Amino acid sequence: MPNSVRNQKLFMFNLVHGLRLPSDEVRGEILFVLYKFLNLEDGLEELLPFCPQLIHLAVEALVKTERDELRTNCLAFLTMLAKQEVFNISLENLDKEGNFVEAEHVAGTAWSQEGIDGSFVTTFAEAVKGPLLSSDVQVQISALELIYYACQIGMTDITKELCILIEEGTMDYIFEILRLSDNMEPLVIWCIRVLSLLSVAEPAFTQRISVGFPTAIRVLGYAAEITLHPIQVDTLLLISTCLSNCPGIISTAQAEDLLLILTKMLNQHAIGAVGLSSDAFSAACSVFGFLLKTPSCRAIKGFTVSSIHEVLKNMISSASDSKHEENILHSLDFFREAFIFTLSDREDTDIEIAKASLVEICETHLLPSVTRMSENEETAHAFLKTFCCILQEKSVLQATNLAEKLAVSSWFSCSFESLARYTSNDVRNDIFLIFSLLIDQLVGNRSGEAVREASSNLPSDPADLLFLLGQKSSCNSELLCSQSAIISILYTSYLYGDRFADDNQVLASLEQYIIVNASNFLCGLANSTTLIQILDLYAFIRETSMGFALSYSSEAEKLLLEIIAECSCDFLSARMPKAVLRWLFHQNEIKEFLMVQILNLCRCVCNVKKDNELGFEREDDSLNRNNNCLHVNISVLTELIEHEDCGTALFVSMLDQMVYRHMEDDLRALLHLLMRMIKICPGASNRFHENGIIAALHQFYFATTSPEILVFVTLLVFIILYFANIEVLTEEQFWLGIAYQVMHILVGRLKDRNSISHESVLLFSLLSLMLQKSKPKEGFRLELLRAIVLNSHLGLAVENIVENACAKGAALAQLSEKTSSGQILISALVYHLFWIRRVPVVLQEDIYFQEFFFIDDLQHDQSLPSDISTNNYGTITIKIQCRQLCQLLYFGSPMVKLVASYSLAEVFSCIAKKRAVDNKSKRELKCSPHYLQSVLMVLQGYVLQDNIFLAKNAASCIYWLLGCEFFNVEQQKAIAGNNWYRLILEELTLSLATPNSISFSLTSSAKLKPAAYVAIALLRLSSPPAWIRVVFSPMCITSIIENFSSQKPGPEIVLLFRTLLCSGYIEHDHISKLHHLFQEFRRSIYVENPRDQFNENHAEKWRYSGQNCNKMMVDLIISLETDPITGFQTNTFQDGKKEIKSNLMRLVAEIDKFLQESTAHV
Repeated sequence: MPNSVRNQKLFMFNLVHGLRLPSDEVRGEILFVLYKFLNLEDGLEELLPFCPQLIHLAVEALVKTERDELRTNCLAFLTMLAKQEVFNISLENLDKEGNFVEAEHVAGTAWSQEGIDGSFVTTFAEAVKGPLLSSDVQVQISALELIYYACQIGMTDITKELCILIEEGTMDYIFEILRLSDNMEPLVIWCIRVLSLLSVAEPAFTQRISVGFPTAIRVLGYAAEITLHPIQVDTLLLISTCLSNCPGIISTAQAEDLLLILTKMLNQHAIGAVGLSSDAFSAACSVFGFLLKTPSCRAIKGFTVSSIHEVLKNMISSASDSKHEENILHSLDFFREAFIFTLSDREDTDIEIAKASLVEICETHLLPSVTRMSENEETAHAFLKTFCCILQEKSVLQATNLAEKLAVSSWFSCSFESLARYTSNDVRNDIFLIFSLLIDQLVGNRSGEAVREASSNLPSDPADLLFLLGQKSSCNSELLCSQSAIISILYTSYLYGDRFADDNQVLASLEQYIIVNASNFLCGLANSTTLIQILDLYAFIRETSMGFALSYSSEAEKLLLEIIAECSCDFLSARMPKAVLRWLFHQNEIKEFLMVQILNLCRCVCNVKKDNELGFEREDDSLNRNNNCLHVNISVLTELIEHEDCGTALFVSMLDQMVYRHMEDDLRALLHLLMRMIKICPGASNRFHENGIIAALHQFYFATTSPEILVFVTLLVFIILYFANIEVLTEEQFWLGIAYQVMHILVGRLKDRNSISHESVLLFSLLSLMLQKSKPKEGFRLELLRAIVLNSHLGLAVENIVENACAKGAALAQLSEKTSSGQILISALVYHLFWIRRVPVVLQEDIYFQEFFFIDDLQHDQSLPSDISTNNYGTITIKIQCRQLCQLLYFGSPMVKLVASYSLAEVFSCIAKKRAVDNKSKRELKCSPHYLQSVLMVLQGYVLQDNIFLAKNAASCIYWLLGCEFFNVEQQKAIAGNNWYRLILEELTLSLATPNSISFSLTSSAKLKPAAYVAIALLRLSSPPAWIRVVFSPMCITSIIENFSSQKPGPEIVLLFRTLLCSGYIEHDHISKLHHLFQEFRRSIYVENPRDQFNENHAEKWRYSGQNCNKMMVDLIISLETDPITGFQTNTFQDGKKEIKSNLMRLVAEIDKFLQESTAHV
């Protein structure tokens, strides 16, 4: 500062006096000089004595002037003073004239104040209104800057002053500037900064925020588009303050806009884009959480948590990987708010989907980060609160799944580590609360209540828990409750493989507990749940440590077995690990106790009620919902029986006892359980049979007169026979006795039409299965075959069923599988099919099926010789005719058509094979040409059917008829001289040659198979029809080869080409191309995944509603079908447990044959 001026105090007084002049120009120049003066060295010290008057006069000038030049100088001068902490809005040390009041001559300090009356703040508010309304943006920015720095007072509370500013309308002016700012960068920044300061005065701020809240949302949308924009945090905090204090302020449209903005911001941050700072991320989570609480958010049409599923997932994922604890905390807070949002009372059809999506996020993203609980106490508390929030909600179906995943993720061990690290009561209480919730979810029956009651008394150290467990508690109710809680924690953790304590220590504590507290169970102090858990824990540790040196107390073991034998607890009602059940079944001392427990299990599962559809396919869904442990125990028990033969003899022994004690109700329950077990693990049927269950079941056919019991027993016999391997069915005397009883009951029911029901279907199915399982090579079962095959009464009953059905004509279609008459017809046809396959084995003589099969035609043909019945025709018990099977095939329901087609194909196969090996006499087939033509018309109509199995059977019949060599000239003409064959072959070649119309995939190969059979049979005729060369022309064959050059054909198509090769239809060029293609196919087969095989498309198999015995038998028939050309049996029964040649190997074999024969033709 110049010395000439420094020493002239009069100069300063003149400047102050000049500011009182009414001239705006003079005041503007003076304020400019003062501004420059402040920028000089020691300028503030010289002006400090005059500052109160200068401030008063400058503010007064701002109030009065309308010139932006003066406003600019005033604002610059006052802002400079505010930056140097000389001026702020709480300044009250001026008198009304602006005269100086005693001031401390220390730069950077404000004057003391007392008795604030708000007059200066009001004046200041009026002073800044003019600059805020200025058309000059720079003036507006300067005014905002002045307000900002004038309100920076450090630790001083200026809430009252800010309220006065707001009440004077300053905030309204700023929001108006924002609204009209067109997102001008400096202006928007200063507006948000000032508004952020004003938001401290919450009461006044929230009352006026509604005016500018839409503008704030628009500004946030602008800031969100710019990476790390400086106003992101302040804008988010501003909106957060608004929503937290006044959730009703936001409209539905505004909520929807804000939702989109936040979703975009968080998504970009989660995928790694640099768009949000750590503070902005935390603020965004906070705003989102408050937004979900607002009524307007719930009113958004179509909005659910599923709508922001990706946001939550990405946000939780990125936060879990983040090193910023604040991010994790805010993410978890937001997640809890989202979960609470789904629980609100809303009309949301997707509410369960929303809950499931949140639980899925928790499982896949939060659970893997659970180890971070031990890093920071606040983070641990946030994790615990989040899991508590979900587990406490009983209406969330996925809570049990989350509980299981927590348990298998060593949650108990991790929690005890956190207890050792932190001593906070909040963390400790949350951990024990989660323990109780996990036990509730996983064990059921509110088993976690003991943990909740004793949580304040439970120690945090596992060693102290075990010590507490070994104390005597008969006289201490609190200790008794604590021990029950400890046992529940140990039981649940061990149940899911989380051993947070050493096995030796746990076993020692359990034994000590059993020895000193045994009387608690006998006198009822300890509940049954605790006893079950003690038993499971003890047995689990003993069984899983069999291979280790684990010392145990024989006294404690004996005492435990005595306690459980005397107590009437239902041990199998709780979930029991496989090791526990294995240990129990190895204890011979409690055999009777185990029988009682199994019987209780049977009663719980069945409740002595008859199942729908003979009881095999019914599920006890209500029981499973109430207690999933029943199903788990049944599954575990079945696995033990199937894989370890553990407990099988106990079940057989129970059956024997029930025979003598006539325990019919309990028998129903036990039979129901056995059937359910075999359904779960079909291999268990082998174990039951090996342990003599058939001998036990055989007794019931002679020891009971209850039809219902016999039905249940027969159903169990059927299921065992259906699933058991053929090698284990060696008890022929018992099977024979069962067969006689079944046939006797069945014949009696069939004679009385009023007695025909589902039970008759079961009896037919069992006999059919006996025929199928009794293979010719096993001679010791020949008596069983004789008894069934030669039963004339049963044969006559089958004939009557078929004859009555055929008499209905076109009304046959009404006998579907859904009607009782239709089911009886289907079961009779199934029996007839297996009967045909076993008749030659039993009679072991010349069987001429054609002599009764075509009997209807023979009786009307007077030209035939009279010696047609000189063989054993009279010994055949079932004489169903070709005419009848054709009627069933033509008029029957879909299932009847299918089974009839199998019977027809089987008879034609037997006729053709018999004619081929008959060397004693060259009998001609005694059948008129017209009859053969009518049969062929029925068969040809099904070759191109969509039902692949029906089509294959029809094609097989045609193949056998065309391949028979002993037809006379008229018969051969009737069979081969039909123009329908040409249509079939033209459809075949069209499908093979047309690109994109059908691929040579597995499904397509199966559909082409029936037509391929017919084509091969026609090509193998001694005199094929002349039109075949037109159908399989060289051009057509070329098109076929080109069409499947990129796809592997099925084995039937390769066989067709081999037949064409042998018949001279393949030219040299064709042979070369096929040679190359088939070699490539063969090479690729060996490098493909072994699972990529040419199995039949099982989706094409016959399906119908209702899982009954007929369906099972039809599935068996389909799985045992035989290729008429190669004799290959596509056996898929019992999931391929037998060594069966796959379709893949068939393809390789056919390719090898073609390559071998084609080499000879080259």
